[in-house]
Amino acid sequence: MGPSLDHDPNSDAFVKFLKEQLVPYAEDRFGPFYHRVLFGYSLGGVFTIQALMTEPEVFDSFIAGSFSLWYRFDYKAGLTLATAQKSERFRNRCLVMSSGEDGASINAGARSYQRLLDGLELPLITHYQRNAEIDHGHNRTISFVYGWEKVFNTDDIFPPPEAISTSSLAEFKVFVAQ
Repeated sequence: MGPSLDHDPNSDAFVKFLKEQLVPYAEDRFGPFYHRVLFGYSLGGVFTIQALMTEPEVFDSFIAGSFSLWYRFDYKAGLTLATAQKSERFRNRCLVMSSGEDGASINAGARSYQRLLDGLELPLITHYQRNAEIDHGHNRTISFVYGWEKVFNTDDIFPPPEAISTSSLAEFKVFVAQ
């Protein structure tokens, strides 16, 4: 018997871990974050979409690079439609999506998902960019840079890059290196 299609227990558990353990730990260690960003690439991009749809309050912005929505698109679309009924949860949230020349399945899924979001008229700021002539493997960095640029340079809702202190960034680099 395969997994149930009404939820994704592994993703649900990881979202719960981020919300209840990792984010509080990081904020306790480094101080409160001015703006929390979740970045996911490929299947991690699919997870980013799920995190946005299940717990939008945990992060302020979500970056989904080359998100592989060929994987259980119907489940993610259904989750999005169900969540749209509580649309106020998305106010002042941002979703940045991008894909390269990742093949028909990733690009079609990305475009279909963007159309779904557009049709729902959520109070969610969305951006989508297709990076022509960039393959799936090389789109990771471009997706991150594009997302970061959109999140921190779009409009007044998001903090300017100088809002991230040098000492916090240095401490974070040390933490990541451990």
